[in-house]
Amino acid sequence: MIYPPDIALDLKDAGSGKVQTAPSRGVLNDLELSELEPDENIQRSVKSHHHAGTFPFMARDLLARARYKTNGPANCHLYRRYDLESFYYMLIWAALTYTTQGRSCKAPTGSKKNPLKEWLSPDPKTVYYSKLILQGNDFNRLGGKVSREWVGLWEDWVEPLNRMFSKGLFAADQAPRNADANFDTATCDGLITFERFMDVIQETPR
Repeated sequence: MIYPPDIALDLKDAGSGKVQTAPSRGVLNDLELSELEPDENIQRSVKSHHHAGTFPFMARDLLARARYKTNGPANCHLYRRYDLESFYYMLIWAALTYTTQGRSCKAPTGSKKNPLKEWLSPDPKTVYYSKLILQGNDFNRLGGKVSREWVGLWEDWVEPLNRMFSKGLFAADQAPRNADANFDTATCDGLITFERFMDVIQETPR
């Protein structure tokens, strides 16, 4: 896992405003948070209400909050399980969209029946509800649309992960209704953790 605070670079001295130089170690651009600097010498900082993340791979909690444009801590990326959930969506996207031979791809917009078509919507509400089908029987229908090269990964990783996320997110949805004050939201009460994720895909953390 790579978190923005671990890799963020601040090349300006907060006191003098001068650019600090150092030997180059590579460049990482966060284009989702980028913007043109004004001509004036104006200091800017990333605000909590700035959009961060890509809707097709964004965790459901974050999509739900984006629907209501909530700001502040409630809209922050608080939990590691959001990264795990995003990776899960990326696996689904790859299996239903890409082929390994020649790196060709099937555009999600090319078929009205492609469930990922709505993942490309600019409306977080649309993307949110399109991901709810992953918790229902509709998920089983996706298997028939998987590219041949991805069948093994689908069966070994995606299907087991779907069971884990479905159980965990369902529990998280039910907790407020059940007034469960002791529910651990960070891990969906222990149902979605890095350790469980790795165990489900039968991989050993490095």
